Amino acid sequence: QYVTLNKQWSKEKLLEEISQFPERFSPNVILRTLYQEHIMPNIMYIGGPSEIAYWLQCQDLFDVRKIDYPFLALRSHFLFLSKKASKIKLKLDLSNIYLFRTYEEKVKHIIRKFKLLNIDTHLNKLNQLLLDIEKEIRTKDHRVLDSFFVFEKRISNEINRLNTKIIKFEKTKHEVILQKIRTLNDEVFPSKNIQERVISFMPYYIKYGKSFFNLLIQESSIFVNKYTILTEEDDINII
Repeated sequence: QYVTLNKQWSKEKLLEEISQFPERFSPNVILRTLYQEHIMPNIMYIGGPSEIAYWLQCQDLFDVRKIDYPFLALRSHFLFLSKKASKIKLKLDLSNIYLFRTYEEKVKHIIRKFKLLNIDTHLNKLNQLLLDIEKEIRTKDHRVLDSFFVFEKRISNEINRLNTKIIKFEKTKHEVILQKIRTLNDEVFPSKNIQERVISFMPYYIKYGKSFFNLLIQESSIFVNKYTILTEEDDINII
């Protein structure tokens, strides 16, 4: 079955529809890459992640039509951090990698540094104890294993419940820290989207002039797929 918002076709019905009403069908989505490379051939095509994924689906089409398929390269990616965001990142001792994690992941990561009980350490000890008990049961009486697994699952659920309550308590105790994380997260993911899909280059161009574009060109690389983090202090970190 082939389905649109308000209609369904079998393969036969769809072929009949194409034959009778070809003007109702556009090849642009599937064949745009072929049009593009037939009219203006390229040695290399540089695009974003979604665009490259789209092109990767089209190679068989190029082979069938005997059109040269270009090399594909991922474009450069940039994240701009204001002075305020850079100071927050430094104060929270947050790594570059964690900048791209979700708000909740950032909170959990930072709260662990302050919370009154480190569950992970005790959990590792408990897991080892349970593993030792399981091994001993296996050597003596397999019939008890099912009951042991039920017990093990119950303990795991209770530990997770306790950990959730501890994190909730720590959140209320560290509201100032949470506000800083929100501020940082809103800059990295404005409107809950990746920064480069939301912000414009204009504020940076107005502030720094042509040197801003020179910096982007200098830090761009189509052969090294890394995210470049630029701060307003002109300190550049590549991760």
